[in-house]
Amino acid sequence: MKLIHMALAVIMTVLFLGCSSGGSSDGGVVYTGKTTPAVITATNAESMAGAGLNGSQSSSTVAVGALQGSAVSGIAVAQNIVGSASSVVQGVAIGSMAAGVIQTTSQTILAADVGAVSGSITLVGQIDDVTHLGTITMTYNQFTVPSGTVMNGVITIKVDAVDSLLNRTNATMTFTSFKVADATNSLAMGGSVHIITAGATDTMTLNFTIDSNGHQTKMENFVYVVVSSAAPNFMSESLSGRVYDSVEGYVDVSTTAPMLTALSTDLYPSSGGPFLVKGSNNTQVRLTPQNVTSVLVEADTTGDGIFDYSAVQPWSAI
Repeated sequence: MKLIHMALAVIMTVLFLGCSSGGSSDGGVVYTGKTTPAVITATNAESMAGAGLNGSQSSSTVAVGALQGSAVSGIAVAQNIVGSASSVVQGVAIGSMAAGVIQTTSQTILAADVGAVSGSITLVGQIDDVTHLGTITMTYNQFTVPSGTVMNGVITIKVDAVDSLLNRTNATMTFTSFKVADATNSLAMGGSVHIITAGATDTMTLNFTIDSNGHQTKMENFVYVVVSSAAPNFMSESLSGRVYDSVEGYVDVSTTAPMLTALSTDLYPSSGGPFLVKGSNNTQVRLTPQNVTSVLVEADTTGDGIFDYSAVQPWSAI
C-alpha cells in the first residue's frame, strides 16, 4: 500500500547506509498537543481518515532529503527503521563476533566508509553468536548523507528471536530523540516499536511520538498486522489503536475486516475493510475500498449511527 510505504526512501537511505496524555514523553520527544477526542465533520472527514490510516495528517509534508514533498506515515517510519536497523545489527555486529560466545561489540562506522559525507554511527552492545540474540545500541552523530540530510540520536534494538536464516522474528526497538533534518525541515522521533514475524504475518505494535516541524503525532498501542499471502497475489492489512494529532486531538481506529492489496501493484487496497476512525461523541468516518484507485468515504457527523456524509474519493486524496 502506497500509504504504508511513503517514508521508504529517506528511512532506507538513512539506515541502509549505516549497514497517551498531554506532556507525556516518548524517548525524549514530548507530546504537548491536544489530548481530547477529535471532532469529525463533513469538512474534515477525509483528513481525519488519513490521520488514522497513516498515523499522520496526510496533508502535512516533511521535506527531509529524498522524502521531500511526501506525507510521512508513522507506520512507514517505524516499519523501515526496524527492518533497516535489524540489518545493521545482524550484518555488522553479529557478523564480526567470534563463534560460540557472548561478545561485547563497540564499533564506530565512519561516514566515508559507507558513502556518506560526514559524521559517524557508533554501535555498542552484546550479541550471542550461537543464538544471535542480544541488544545493540546505535548512536548517530551528525551522520550526513549526500543529499544534506543529517541524523542524530540513539536507536536501540533488542532481538529476542530469529529464524533458521537469522532473520529477526521478535524484536523491540526504542529510539531516543532520533532526529532527521535538512536545511529547512526537521523530524524527531521517540518511543518504541515491537515487531513479531510468524510465517507470512508481521505484527507491529507502535508507541511513539513524531514531531514534524512542530506538528506532532502520537501513536498509542497502535497495532499494524500485514499478511503477505492472505490470498493468491494479495496481502492483507489490519490496523487498530489510538492516534493523537496535536491540532485535532485523538481518534480510535480499527479495521472491521482486513483490507486487501494486490501484490502486483502494491499501491492501495482494492477490497476488504471497512476501516473505521472514531472521534468525539460517537462521530466516525468509514472507509470502504472500491478498487485500487478509489475509496468510499462515509461520515457520521452527529454520532447517531447514521452516516450522513458520503463521497467516493481517490485514494491519493486520503
